[in-house]
Amino acid sequence: MVSNDINWGEAQEALRVTHMEWAVQVLVALDEGPKTWTALRAQVRDSGLKSGRALHDKVYNRTLMAMAKGGLITREEKCGFPRTVTYRSTGKAAGVLLALRSYDDWSQKRKA
Repeated sequence: MVSNDINWGEAQEALRVTHMEWAVQVLVALDEGPKTWTALRAQVRDSGLKSGRALHDKVYNRTLMAMAKGGLITREEKCGFPRTVTYRSTGKAAGVLLALRSYDDWSQKRKA
């Protein structure tokens, strides 16, 4: 049964952004709370190393920019020395992460 009350534009945007190579790892890391650019990068990089993937700054920054533009994360920059950039997940990200966890559960059950 297909529901007609789904906001397909929002759903499609969430899928587009989370399809980026590191988006899911960013969502999971920020689900624990706000993180600086450096701390977030280290956690995301470490999750990639477990699967043999390397995280490059260009791709990481592109992912963060797209996720901020998509409303999944916020970016706060504090000027001064040193400059600090902090990222936080949004309510929209919490909903996407919940859906991703449901999808993962479904996927694991299909493998069994």
